[in-house]
Amino acid sequence: MYSTISSISTSIVIQNQYHEKVFNSSCTSSSFFIHAQNPVINLTQLQTGFDSPVGVMSCGDNRLFILEQDGRIRIMSKSGVINTTAFLDISGPVQSSGNEQGLLGLAFSPNYKQDGFFYINYIIGNGAGSTRISRFSVNPTDSNLADVNSEVIILEFTQPYTNHNGGNIMFGPDGYLYINQGDGGSGNDPQGNGQNKNTFLGKILRIDVNNQSTYAIPSTNPFVGQANVKEEIWAYGLRNPWRASFDRLTGDMWIGDVGQDAWEEIDFQPASSTGGENYGWRCREGFHVTPAPANTSGCPSTGFVDPVYEVPQAGGTSCSITGGYVYRGAQHNSLFGRYLFTDYCSGRFWAIRKTGANTFAFDTLQSFTTFQYTSFGQDNLGELYICYRGSTSTNGRIYKISETSDCKPVAFISFDDSLSGCAPVNISALKGEGLAYQWYNSTGLINGANSPEHAPIQSGYYKVLVSKPGQSGCESMSDSIYVTIKDTTAIVPSNNLLEFCTNAASFDLTSHLSPAGGVISGNGLSGSVVVPSALSAGVYNASYVYQNTDGCTSNFAFSFEILDSSTITTNAPSTVFCNTEAAFTLDGICTPSGGNYSGIAVSNNSFNPALANIGVNNVAYTFTNADGCISSGSFLISVQNCTGTEDLRNSESLMIFPNPNKGTFTLQMESAENANTYIEVTDMAGRIVFGQSENFVSGTNVSKMNLTDLSKGIYYLSVKSDAFAVMKKIMIQ
Repeated sequence: MYSTISSISTSIVIQNQYHEKVFNSSCTSSSFFIHAQNPVINLTQLQTGFDSPVGVMSCGDNRLFILEQDGRIRIMSKSGVINTTAFLDISGPVQSSGNEQGLLGLAFSPNYKQDGFFYINYIIGNGAGSTRISRFSVNPTDSNLADVNSEVIILEFTQPYTNHNGGNIMFGPDGYLYINQGDGGSGNDPQGNGQNKNTFLGKILRIDVNNQSTYAIPSTNPFVGQANVKEEIWAYGLRNPWRASFDRLTGDMWIGDVGQDAWEEIDFQPASSTGGENYGWRCREGFHVTPAPANTSGCPSTGFVDPVYEVPQAGGTSCSITGGYVYRGAQHNSLFGRYLFTDYCSGRFWAIRKTGANTFAFDTLQSFTTFQYTSFGQDNLGELYICYRGSTSTNGRIYKISETSDCKPVAFISFDDSLSGCAPVNISALKGEGLAYQWYNSTGLINGANSPEHAPIQSGYYKVLVSKPGQSGCESMSDSIYVTIKDTTAIVPSNNLLEFCTNAASFDLTSHLSPAGGVISGNGLSGSVVVPSALSAGVYNASYVYQNTDGCTSNFAFSFEILDSSTITTNAPSTVFCNTEAAFTLDGICTPSGGNYSGIAVSNNSFNPALANIGVNNVAYTFTNADGCISSGSFLISVQNCTGTEDLRNSESLMIFPNPNKGTFTLQMESAENANTYIEVTDMAGRIVFGQSENFVSGTNVSKMNLTDLSKGIYYLSVKSDAFAVMKKIMIQ
């Protein structure tokens, strides 16, 4: 990681366990050397009092999370105000006695606002201990506190020595977690871990922690399926990649790999990489074969990925590289696109600019008389910070990096010259605190377009002027970008109100929207069809997605309502009516009341037996409730021809027993005279299903009926003669 500072005086003695070098330097912490070339950086102290700070991270908002090596994460505002209580304190289990041990890395989930997860890299256990990658959760009731009891161990493996633990963890643009691991320590990689693909040491690992209890191995990792290889490996051949970062605009990875005794190096991996790079250690250090006493036997002469930059240790130029970030903030135009890094032992800063596919330019920046810069940081807007370790547990500091030779802000929209999209198309400049924005098109200034984002209403050229209010000349105009806006198709609903009664037929919603050809989805739907009888009363939301020939998608949200239909209950009359009787009202037979009756012999909700069919008559009932839902029911009224006969339908002289039964009935009737009698059974529809003749005598008459061949249900029994007619209801079970 970095070397131990033994003492500070007029000469600075820098030691690690392999070498000792002496540099003459003053100790004025605020001074720095200004070189002739631009840019000129400055470090502004925000706060002190930290215990060996080794990281400044952002969770996506305006807070800065400061890692302290002994096991604490503290929150600080951008103005330097520190929260009294640590966000997380695991200093108890963290092993931080070694110079390169402790809490070493922090990465917030890309979905932190939703899931509240963050990941840390720390050393646990005695002696050399083990590297542990864990997930924690934010306190659900206080975003300034972590839930210390929420730890889930993702990955853990032992360390052979106390140094070269790496420590950097970060999420890539692909959403996977990248873990930087040193070669395990000691000197010259005695275990050969850098080139051994069957160990996690000396590697960059890539794992999937999204929706996983611990982690999964991405199927696109370069060594998946190979025998005797750790499939988690993304790249190898690294000595101690203490700090690495992704360019937040391009997705390129930059790696600061701490050297042995001769060369420090910066490695570069383009966003297009599919992994598997071998950065050379222990076979190579920088561009060179690793000098003795390193064991390079068996090392091939080719197949290595060279660094993009190396810094010699000779002459006190460097001894422990601290990798940084590509500046993508909005405040400093001259820093934009430069990768900044420094050296722990000398306090010198450099910058690298990517000038082509495989070409780079290098700038030597300032050398500060303070040193021990352990780690860079980046806030939510891309502004850069740096940690100063300090010589005691109370004078660790956080500085903000600025550029002093050029006050112009960054005016940047896109690396591309043109942008094409479906309306609405949004273009955005980099957002910076305290900056002013003015958008232009090909005809000039756009009135009211004064925010970092702009939504053009027509195709054409656009650019943005970014300025620092109140500072004359501190402004930058972006390059123009041509925006092509493709129209989306308007979705037009029909004028029909989408209300369905629970007893309504199924309805295909595609007939409600135009143009046709889209996809309807929503709760309560079977495809695009509403089945009202399957739904409870209430309002249901649905959406319609339509894609036109330009590939532009339109979305339309709508709702439909299911209305309750009333349940009809019927008290059908069991009485048999004579055709000679007067009309009578039907009100009250069906509930709820207030509906309409209809059928033969029905008029104005009254039934007239004289107009009815002899036998069974069907009467229909319809009811419309307050929601407009129509329910219907029906019942039967039996009418007997009583013309010229004695009306005996209510006589108790006719008995049928047992009733109900399974089909064998006994009929007993008292007759006043001898009579030729006909016994008839009809079903509910009025069809004759049984008939037999009897000679009744004056007095008691008994007759048997076998109806077992009839189906279960209700039937009507008629006993007729020239003198009487009697009807009874019977039931077959």
